Amino acid sequence: MWREIRKLGGVYLQDGVCLLPAALDMDLNAESLRERIVQLGGTAWLFEAARPVGGAHGQLVSLYESARAEEYAPLLEGLTRIMRHVEKAADHWDISASELDVLRAELSKLRAQSRQIRARDHFGSAAGRRIDALLDSCAERLAGREDTVSTTPRLKPGACT
Repeated sequence: MWREIRKLGGVYLQDGVCLLPAALDMDLNAESLRERIVQLGGTAWLFEAARPVGGAHGQLVSLYESARAEEYAPLLEGLTRIMRHVEKAADHWDISASELDVLRAELSKLRAQSRQIRARDHFGSAAGRRIDALLDSCAERLAGREDTVSTTPRLKPGACT
């Protein structure tokens, strides 16, 4: 069930107690989730909270941002890996067409994963904005390498192996 809750953008306050953000289709999804929990022999109650009181709003936003940052972390690693590869290639070898295709496919996969996380990033987290910027930067760097594509990878003159 925790995967379903996470897909809906939910976060756990403690074991068995979670929050789901208000969204247009959330009532229907939450009710469906509640019904499945009951069918599996569990107990589930749904409550609608109007508004957090005092400093609770900031604490809740932080909780959601932390959850989304954990989800974005593998994307950050993947984008960093692509960027390092492109930078290293710029200094040491001409990139091959097949190598560029592999990097583009990896970038496309990371972009799709980002869209999935973004759909539940209801507060527009800093991690999400950083990933968006890195996706754009990575795409630009790959596009900038198109004019240096070779049919076979080769070391540049004077490059160390």
